[in-house]
Amino acid sequence: MKIKVFNETKRNVDKELIGRIEEIFTDGDIFRETENCLKEAFVNIILLTELGIVGVNREVFGKSNQTDVISVNSDRRKPACAGRQTAKSKKILVGEIYICPDVIEKNAKQFGSTYREEFARVVIHGILHLAGFDHKKAFGESEEKMFEVQERLVSEVVGLSTEV
Repeated sequence: MKIKVFNETKRNVDKELIGRIEEIFTDGDIFRETENCLKEAFVNIILLTELGIVGVNREVFGKSNQTDVISVNSDRRKPACAGRQTAKSKKILVGEIYICPDVIEKNAKQFGSTYREEFARVVIHGILHLAGFDHKKAFGESEEKMFEVQERLVSEVVGLSTEV
């Protein structure tokens, strides 16, 4: 997987973190959950201001509130991985992920985590949506499955302990 970041904010982009996420979705065992559809994919990430994310939320979902992340498939009618294997010859744009760093920072404070961890969480969350996971079912399974996969990947990317 290749991720390209378009930054429309004044925030710095953690390139090392983006690189780790690319690695996880290219070389990790995530393919069992995503049917190997992301290895040859590329995703655009657009960092927006609070006003910018409200505009995208209004356009995509008809909502006028802030959010941390919005995923939009290249083909809005179906998940990026639905019914297709990866192309071997070239990378395929599977979608765009709109992220608001200011909302992420607020969430990090609210949830007692770091900005870096929350940023990784929303990027991974967005990619999983592009791969076909949703809040209702993830490849025929429950919402809990999506969040289980998400949190496992966040732990792997930012080096958190998953032990209880």
